[in-house]
Amino acid sequence: TIDPAMLAYLNGNTNSKSTPNENYGRELQELFTIGKGPEIAPGNYTNYTEDDVKAAARVLTGWRNDATNINSYFTLTRHDTTNKQFSADYGNTVISGSTDATGMTEINAFLDMIFNQQETAKFLCRKLYRYFVYYVIDSAAEANVIVPLANILRTNNYDVAPVLATLLKSAHFFDPVNVGCMIKNPAEVSVGTCRLFSVQFPDPADYVTQYDHWKYLRTQAAGMQQDIGDPPNVAGWQAYYQVPQFYEIWINSDTLPKRTKFTDTLLTPGYKKDGFTLVIDPLAFVLQVSDASNPNIIVSEFAQLLFPVAITDNQKAFLKNTLIPGLPDYEWTSEWNAYLADPGNATKKTAVKSKLQELLSFMMSMAEYQLT
Repeated sequence: TIDPAMLAYLNGNTNSKSTPNENYGRELQELFTIGKGPEIAPGNYTNYTEDDVKAAARVLTGWRNDATNINSYFTLTRHDTTNKQFSADYGNTVISGSTDATGMTEINAFLDMIFNQQETAKFLCRKLYRYFVYYVIDSAAEANVIVPLANILRTNNYDVAPVLATLLKSAHFFDPVNVGCMIKNPAEVSVGTCRLFSVQFPDPADYVTQYDHWKYLRTQAAGMQQDIGDPPNVAGWQAYYQVPQFYEIWINSDTLPKRTKFTDTLLTPGYKKDGFTLVIDPLAFVLQVSDASNPNIIVSEFAQLLFPVAITDNQKAFLKNTLIPGLPDYEWTSEWNAYLADPGNATKKTAVKSKLQELLSFMMSMAEYQLT
């Protein structure tokens, strides 16, 4: 709340007793902690009211940021020293105004008031649920998952780790209905693809070259509408909160082709800069399967590695035909064994590598690859 960057970002540094600024007092409640809930009356959002926003702004008066030393400080003469009355949503709490330097501690009472609300814990747990499980939270999920997680969160003084440990080890998390139902965000597409294929990056000692290649991933994610470190507004990316689409927003006529172009580029020819090529090695990747000489096993185990959901036998047959179009299985087996016997032979290497590239290119263009 009093981080100098936040004070600058949401106008806390201009919030004074003469000109209260409600920006951060509103966003703190609406976006970062308790959530407003449905509007049930003019100025009443279920979990807090417009008067609570005004009272919050008054509590937060007097804080400023030092852009030179990058810190924050409290100025008593800019602080509203009167009492701050909150609504019944907060138990009619009154935060007593202070006429001396202790006024800077009013913020502690204000934050304690917010975090003592069960709705705050539930709001935060819903955010975690939507990030890790699914965006639909029905009445059963609310009662059986959200409420118990909220209790764990409050019991542990809002330490998130025990909540995540409980959620990610739960039977609910591994329920087939909750697997593969989310769309990868752009960072997961760019960074996740590199991790999946163990793409080699420049030596860390060559930090300029390494930085340029990490920058490539960042710019690719930005083109897919997730510029890391630069969210579009204070609420963040729409895919994390916008009802009813949520992460379906990641996919549109602009971003989907960019996802495919990115994976195709990594497959061939790779991203070249500073004398280094960022590229997927399909020959190294295929060695992960149990029998690389069997095209059926390649397709089946590639699907397990690339997709979070099972694909049909018809899809597998189509993919095998992508690998060896119109050819019997033994043709691939012969080519693969010939390559293994003479890996330095460029012709034999190209024969299997190009086929694997074609298969992987198609698989990463499938809808299933966009899921997580």
